[in-house]
Amino acid sequence: MDFETIGRSRLMTQLPAYRRQIERLPIPALKDLLQVYGFTATQRDQVRAVEGRNSRHVAELESDCARIEVDVIRLLTNVVMPLVLTRARHWVDATTGGSHLPRFYFRTTDQEGFSAEDRAFEFADEQAAINEAKVTLAEMAADGLPQDPISLISIQVLDEEHVLVVELRLVLEMLPNTARGIRADR
Repeated sequence: MDFETIGRSRLMTQLPAYRRQIERLPIPALKDLLQVYGFTATQRDQVRAVEGRNSRHVAELESDCARIEVDVIRLLTNVVMPLVLTRARHWVDATTGGSHLPRFYFRTTDQEGFSAEDRAFEFADEQAAINEAKVTLAEMAADGLPQDPISLISIQVLDEEHVLVVELRLVLEMLPNTARGIRADR
């Protein structure tokens, strides 16, 4: 059985907010979690078929599945730019040195206020890095709106010396209808 495929399919259903990341990210740690989840979920289903839904063993396996789901969410929350790796010309691995394209760093703040470490990417020029940051910010917004008390998600683009080039923000504001009270007084 291909437990990674089973785990991927089931987690995409179980965690719809992370569906795109689960489907696309080629991260070894994610693949490991998908395999373990696929195996655990399969075992749970088999035990459930034999012992019934109220079995202690089924409850333990369901608990294991829930813990793996939390681990997947933590992992994916820390992988802030899910598709930048595939669209950037080169993702700069600190151990390889990369090519001769200009290097830019993305610093992000997600929906829960989590700021990830700077990730290095190589682009043809500054405008290409900014364009990629715009797309990535839109994808972050598609994964969920900011949660209280954080009212924004953002990406800072930094140059090779880690000097800020631009900061892109999406801000969520709730503006009450102040005219509503005036109309009621008439």
